[in-house]
Amino acid sequence: MDKQKWSNQWRWTVARHSVGEELVAYPALEYHVVGGLSLAQKDRAQHHVVKQNISKLDGMPVSDSSFDSLMHETQRVLEEHIKEEEENDLIKLRDALPHDEGLRLGNRFALTKKFVPTQLSVDPSL
Repeated sequence: MDKQKWSNQWRWTVARHSVGEELVAYPALEYHVVGGLSLAQKDRAQHHVVKQNISKLDGMPVSDSSFDSLMHETQRVLEEHIKEEEENDLIKLRDALPHDEGLRLGNRFALTKKFVPTQLSVDPSL
């Protein structure tokens, strides 16, 4: 039961964070950063892979023989995505924003994450 509980929590946390990025960070990246559209498109493509995997995991019992490998693959994609954002995309965004705008976007990101539904079922065709 603990494995299911933590898997659900992990998927929910990833989904909330992804929605916040897609609604707040990526539009800001596109608007404020030279080449930001390309960066945001790459980030969205990585999110798409994660969403597809989360959708598969959502319908899969934790006892399924492929559950752990899909979970690890999804985590690997996420870690790569996070590293790219932290070392490149978000630095460029931070440097392009006036200080007050950065604080406003950070607050908006945090607020957006609070309003994401607690029960997500992601359509893999999206």
